[in-house]
Amino acid sequence: MDVESLSDTNLWKNFLLGNTMAFAQLYKKYQQELFGYAFRILRDRDEAKSAMHELFAQLWQKRDSLPAVESPKAYLFTALRRSAIRSQQRNRIFVSTPVEQLADNIQAGFEYSAEDLLIASEQSSTLSYQLTQAINRLPQRQREIIYLRYYQQLSLPQISQALEISYQTVANHLQAAYKALSKEKAITMLLRVSTWLSIITAASVLM
Repeated sequence: MDVESLSDTNLWKNFLLGNTMAFAQLYKKYQQELFGYAFRILRDRDEAKSAMHELFAQLWQKRDSLPAVESPKAYLFTALRRSAIRSQQRNRIFVSTPVEQLADNIQAGFEYSAEDLLIASEQSSTLSYQLTQAINRLPQRQREIIYLRYYQQLSLPQISQALEISYQTVANHLQAAYKALSKEKAITMLLRVSTWLSIITAASVLM
């Protein structure tokens, strides 16, 4: 079986059946994106690696009870976010903190670096810095949604699934972010980066 030619949905189906090659392909395909997401949440490379490895270990162990999903990518981001929260809970074992508050604390650390915004672009460092600063001035939840929408290319329903909030809440946050970025004249830069990422994603599929 040529797993590299399979769609995400078929990879997931084969993984659920115990196909190790399909599982390895899912890991290979999304490990960098998932690590980047975990790092932006936890702000620690070792913790991010641990969260990602814990995620895939649990996926394999529990594959017999996992559901069939339409978007494996969104499912992985959802599961990773939960893994990150568990990591925070272990690190704060002597502090009684509700899970909801831990989630808010995790979001508080969710920031962009200039490197994120230089992906696939030939923009000047000044342009990248301006966009970075504009996004980092957004509220925490809006920053995370912008990241998932424009840098991970998730749809609004997929973001809703990943963050475990309603579709309308995602749409409202996104609209508020657009409004704030428009005031700072940063929305054009964001859309330009999104276009570049879409082109690169399409090109990688054809390669």
